[in-house]
Amino acid sequence: MEKEEFLLNFVSVSSVVTLFFFGISFIILQVLENAPANNLIAASTFGLFLTAFFSLIVTFIYLLRTTKSEAKD
Repeated sequence: MEKEEFLLNFVSVSSVVTLFFFGISFIILQVLENAPANNLIAASTFGLFLTAFFSLIVTFIYLLRTTKSEAKD
């Protein structure tokens, strides 16, 4: 897979994951706190943390695969 194709896929997946985690974290905070939308900042922070964690894992796996494939060549 070329780097441009990987980056495009990575950005697409990261966007979907960001929206997913944002929605889930917002729902969880609403259920737990039973509060109005002032928890939006907390939900955003939580969602961004999960997204950053996911992106870090995906990047690490990509680097491992790239290193292994370069070592074989």
